[in-house]
Amino acid sequence: MNWENRASQKQYFKSAKEILLNLLSPYIIDIKIISEGTQTFIKYEEIDSDILKSFNELASGYKSIITMIGDLIIRLSEHQAEITDFKNLEGIVLIDEIDLHLHPKWQKQLVKKLNELFPKIQFIASTHSPIPLLGAPPKRTAIFNVNRTKEEGITVKRLFQIEKELPNLLPNVLLTSPVFGLDNIKSEYNENIDDVIVDDNYNDREKYDNLDKEIDDLFDENDWADNDLFKE
Repeated sequence: MNWENRASQKQYFKSAKEILLNLLSPYIIDIKIISEGTQTFIKYEEIDSDILKSFNELASGYKSIITMIGDLIIRLSEHQAEITDFKNLEGIVLIDEIDLHLHPKWQKQLVKKLNELFPKIQFIASTHSPIPLLGAPPKRTAIFNVNRTKEEGITVKRLFQIEKELPNLLPNVLLTSPVFGLDNIKSEYNENIDDVIVDDNYNDREKYDNLDKEIDDLFDENDWADNDLFKE
C-alpha cells in the first residue's frame, strides 16, 4: 500500500485501529503509534497490563488476528484506494484453517465479527473445528464438505440441511454430522456409557454434583432405614 499517496494517513490508521480493537476487545484496549527519535513503532495496550507491547510480544492468537486483518486490508485497499473506511472494502477473501492458533472463544467470535465489520466481503474459510460455525450468520452461510479419495479425487458436497439447522446445532451434533463425520464423541477411555456427562453447561454439572453431595449428607444412606419418612 502506497500510504504517501493517501489523502489522510490518520483516517486510514483510525479505520484499521477501530476494526482491530473491535476484534480484539476486551483484551486489547488501545493501539498507539510511538515515536522514538527517527523511528516509529506500533504498540498494543492490554487490559491487564500497564506495559505497552510490540507485535512480537503479543500472544499467538492476537498476532494471528492482527496479521490476518492487516493482510486483508493491505491487499484489498491496493485496488480500492478511494475507500477511507475499511469497513466498505469489497472482495472475496480466502482463509485457510480459520481456527488455527485461536482459543475457542476467539474461533466463535471471529467469524461473527468478520461478517459484521466487513459486510461487503465474501469470506471462504476452511476449518477443522465446529466452533467457528457457532458464529456463522444464518442465511449468509454456505457449508461444504470436501473429501479426497484415490478413486474419486477431490469431491465437494454442499450440506443444505446443516445450513438450515445451523443456528440450533451444538458442537457435539456438528462433530457427528456430515460436516466432520465423527462416529461418536465419546472419550476413547470411557469404560461405562452411563458415566458420560451430558449436561449442556459444566457449571450446571458442578451444581448438580454439589446438590447430590448435600442430599447424601442430609440423608446418610445408613440412616434411611430408621427414618420415619421411609417406614410403611
